[in-house]
Amino acid sequence: DIVEAIERGRNPNTLENSVETDWIAEIQPIGIDQAELVWAWRSWDHLVQDFDADIEGFGNISDNPQLLDINLNYTYDDLFGMGDWMHCNGVDYNADLDQIVFSSRHFSEIFIVDHSTTMQEAASNQGGNAGKGGNILWRWGNPENYNSGSSEDRKLFGQHDPKWIPQGYPDEGKISVFNNGYQRDGEYSSIHLIDPPLLADGNYSLSNGSFLPNDYAWSWQGDVLNEPFFGPIESGVNMLPSGNFLVCEVFGRFFEVTREGNVVWVYKCPVGQEIIDQYDTNWIDVFRAERYAPNYSAFINRDLTQGNYIENFNPVSDNCSLFEVVGIDNENTMEEISVSPNPASQNVEIISNWLNVEYKIYNNLGKLMLISETNNIDVSLLNAGIYLVELFDTETTKRVICKLIIQ
Repeated sequence: DIVEAIERGRNPNTLENSVETDWIAEIQPIGIDQAELVWAWRSWDHLVQDFDADIEGFGNISDNPQLLDINLNYTYDDLFGMGDWMHCNGVDYNADLDQIVFSSRHFSEIFIVDHSTTMQEAASNQGGNAGKGGNILWRWGNPENYNSGSSEDRKLFGQHDPKWIPQGYPDEGKISVFNNGYQRDGEYSSIHLIDPPLLADGNYSLSNGSFLPNDYAWSWQGDVLNEPFFGPIESGVNMLPSGNFLVCEVFGRFFEVTREGNVVWVYKCPVGQEIIDQYDTNWIDVFRAERYAPNYSAFINRDLTQGNYIENFNPVSDNCSLFEVVGIDNENTMEEISVSPNPASQNVEIISNWLNVEYKIYNNLGKLMLISETNNIDVSLLNAGIYLVELFDTETTKRVICKLIIQ
């Protein structure tokens, strides 16, 4: 509450509401509706303040990056009238390291703490594999929070969903994160890989008082269906076994993007208060999306037979019968069409007598690979194989399909 916050060194002049702090709990299920708390980490146990030298936890903020500055004011509006101090929104566990990574949206930082501690050690600054108790082992994204950088050094903006890349995947051991972009110039989101420099004792490297690395290990921001992708709140990303990334935008759109930045699959969640169509602009709130392989344990002894389409109308799936056509759709025959060169390897030019044409290229499974508003299309990043080119007249809504071979 407010009184306790002031007793811990919070400047009362910056305190309008109670300070609601976050904690991480590990519970063991008992029966079907009970659980036992077996481990916990509390942010309130790891504070520093430079407001009052006579109060516990007084110290130099920049000298104590392993602690949270109780006078750090988050920079987001208090939408719910609460002192939602950190607003933690994602957590992941690494069994090999016995460490936990979590995200604070309001701090625009992600943190790593030691899980190998006892409950008592987690509340202290000693114990555990790294010897630091429950103190922060690593934090990243906004070093200005511990007086070791400026706004120019900020890398994260209201981020969500940090995850360690699993063993056996490309970039195993790195951390993926969805960078929402809130408070960043321009309305766009981005996804990143971060490679924290782990030391042999379980701690992490600093340079000039700031935790490393200095920048992302990999980053992507780009267009999906000809518009910048943007999830201002919630949202998430996770790497697939192929090395591609599955991204969830909060308004209910999921897409898969390759390491090279090619969007190879897009799907809009159709289930809300009513069933909506693919490409509908309605907001269907989805916090996060995860991929589960067919052999996932929860699917055992369950019927995974594909049913009917959920959507009332899907301009892709409803036209899948056209994909059986090799040549031109006879119902929409054009006076002239040419695809050259065909086979192609770099660029392909599509000539027709339509004036307002959108071009889409699908692979032989019907997956959307490219969208273009110009008839000269760069296909150099497509793998060799047989593709289908869809020409769609945005004025008359006529459509035609033809075959393209990439070599």
